[in-house]
Amino acid sequence: PDTPLELIPELYRKAAVAQTRWGQLPLESRASLVLSGVNALEANALPLAELISTEMGKPVRFARNEIERTVQEGRYTLEHL
Repeated sequence: PDTPLELIPELYRKAAVAQTRWGQLPLESRASLVLSGVNALEANALPLAELISTEMGKPVRFARNEIERTVQEGRYTLEHL
């Protein structure tokens, strides 16, 4: 769905507030939240790969590889903060 133009300034403001709050969290807290997201990607790799395949026409195995690379890169980044 398209976002009505009149909503964009408020959405931008909310995003700026969220970014400020995110930046105020200690690094350990942010890393823990990102790790939760990485773990969720890993735990749901197959259904997400199937969704990517359905929406983008990519073979499931390629989509699964893409998710696995994202998980690996996320873990690598978290280990090297």
